[in-house]
Amino acid sequence: LEIFMKDGLYGIAKDGRVIHQPLFESVKRSDDGYFAWCTYPYMVYKSRTTIIDKEGRDLKLRMYGGLEWDGDLLMGQDIDGKPLYWDKQYGTYYSEKPQFVTVAGVPMVKLKDGFTLRKYPKLVEHKKKRDIFYNGRIIWMGDWLIFKRKERDGYDFEAKKIISYGVFHFYVWNEGRYNRPISVISKEGIFLGYLDFIAEKDRCKKPIWGTTPLINAMTGKEGFPDDYFR
Repeated sequence: LEIFMKDGLYGIAKDGRVIHQPLFESVKRSDDGYFAWCTYPYMVYKSRTTIIDKEGRDLKLRMYGGLEWDGDLLMGQDIDGKPLYWDKQYGTYYSEKPQFVTVAGVPMVKLKDGFTLRKYPKLVEHKKKRDIFYNGRIIWMGDWLIFKRKERDGYDFEAKKIISYGVFHFYVWNEGRYNRPISVISKEGIFLGYLDFIAEKDRCKKPIWGTTPLINAMTGKEGFPDDYFR
């Protein structure tokens, strides 16, 4: 990657070919794992700053003002001068400073109104820690079931919308990713099969936990979350 100037503005070239036109008022080489920070003129984008990565891709940040890193978090302002935070791992913006934590082995974001998934922060409704339950394979957060899949280098996870409960399992929605729209997941987090529909006799608006205890994320103790629904 090369930085060049034309008519008083900077651009980026790769192997001698222009990949970003000379539109930047300033370009600062980066020592934080990226190639460069690029700032547009104030008259064009009010001095918006973006990042070019080492492959030459524009990450198209919408950050303004003086920017600084705090771990994975880039702190700056939005176009109106209000605080704005960017999570570099997932490219997510926050209007309040988040805390990145791990609950039951899954990366989460802690905000004023509760916890949500760091990977899918706009998908799963925020929950207080006392309302999160888990065991070795699943995390139950209100209307959402997060189940972990073992990968070569650890665990990945998937979030599914709970549409009904059985006595011993969850029914979750597949959102059109499979030919059959409903998956059946046991309380232990084991996939039991697909369904086209749920029989009326098997539908329940709340789980009947029976003898399957879960760990409460706030207390760290095993118990039965039945009281959560009362």
